This record gives sequence, structure tokens and C-alpha cells, in this order.
Amino acid sequence: MLDSPTTAGAEPAYPSGATPDSPSRLIDIDELGHLLGCGKTKIYADLANPDSGIPRPVKNGRSTRWLLGEALAYISQLVAKRDAAKVGVQ
Repeated sequence: MLDSPTTAGAEPAYPSGATPDSPSRLIDIDELGHLLGCGKTKIYADLANPDSGIPRPVKNGRSTRWLLGEALAYISQLVAKRDAAKVGVQ
């Protein structure tokens, strides 16, 4: 259930209990690219590679979105992989 529609200058409506940082919030490819520091081409190339680990999108009609929580978990995995590689180099 969505909160009341927004008015100019007001906070956007989110599902009840959700916040802008809620892991269940859906983000578009531009926001995903911003979080990952890459462009749409890289995201779609990673999606074509099943071993990439990038989260799969949620489709709703023509809309394609990703769960914020899954995107953040993916970033955490990348950081852990980087840190594991550093330990192996020492």
C-alpha cells in the first residue's frame, strides 16, 4: 500500500514501512550504474555472464528494476573478493 501521493517539495511515496534506503526498494539501471560505478553496457554484459554474480533484475511489464538490498550485497561481495585477493598477495 503506497502512502499518499507526493506534492511539490514533499518526500516521495514509498510502500508502507519502506524508506529511501530500504533493501526492498527497487532501483533503475541508472541508479544501479551509479552504485556500481559503471554504465548500462557493463551491467548488461555482466547480466549475460551467469558467473558475474550481478543481481538479476525484477521485471514488471516493460519496467526493469533491481532490489537495492541485492545491489548492496553484490557490492559487499566485490569488496570481500578484493580483500581476499589482498590477503593472498601479502
